[in-house]
Amino acid sequence: MRVLVAYSSLSGGTKRLAEGIFTSLPYEEKTLATIQEAPSLEGYDAILVGYWANQGAPGQDVQQFLKTIHGKAVGVFATLAYHPDTNHGWGLVQKGIDLVKEDNAILGSFVCNGALSPAMLKKWRTPGPDGKVAATPENEIRWKVSALHPTPVDIAMAAERFRERLSILEAHQAQGLTFKSIL
Repeated sequence: MRVLVAYSSLSGGTKRLAEGIFTSLPYEEKTLATIQEAPSLEGYDAILVGYWANQGAPGQDVQQFLKTIHGKAVGVFATLAYHPDTNHGWGLVQKGIDLVKEDNAILGSFVCNGALSPAMLKKWRTPGPDGKVAATPENEIRWKVSALHPTPVDIAMAAERFRERLSILEAHQAQGLTFKSIL
C-alpha cells in the first residue's frame, strides 16, 4: 500500500494533524508533503488531504490539488476555528469530498478544531468601517479553546479513522475486490 498524506496549514494545526496521521500509518511506502511539495500522484493507492478552513472551504491551492486526483482512494481531514460538529464543520469536509468524489473512492473524513492564524486574529479584532469588530467575547472564548487543538486525542482519532479505512481498502485489494466510496 502506497499512501500520500498531503496538507496545507496556516497556523500549524493541520500540519500537526497530518504528521500524526502519517506517523501512525503502518506502511513502508508512505509520503508526507505539503500541497505545494506533493510528488506525482502516480503509483499511490491512497491520498489523504488535509486543509484549514478558508471561508468555509479548502483554500484555492487545496482545491486545485484535489482536482488533480483521479482513480484513487481519497480521504480528507480539516481544521477550523469553529465547532467541528456543526453544519459549518461538516460542510468544510464535504466541500473537499465534492471535488474528488466523481472519479475517486472516498475513504472518509475527519474534522476538528484548530487555531486561527495571527493574521486572521488581527483581522477579526480590527474594527471595520462601521467601527464593529467580529471579536465578540463569545468568539474570543471559542478562539482560545480552538487554539488548543488539534489535541493528542484529536490526532489519535484522526489517525485511527484513516488507519482503519486504509486497512479496509487493503483487505479489498488483497481479495481482488473493488473498494467503493463509503459516502
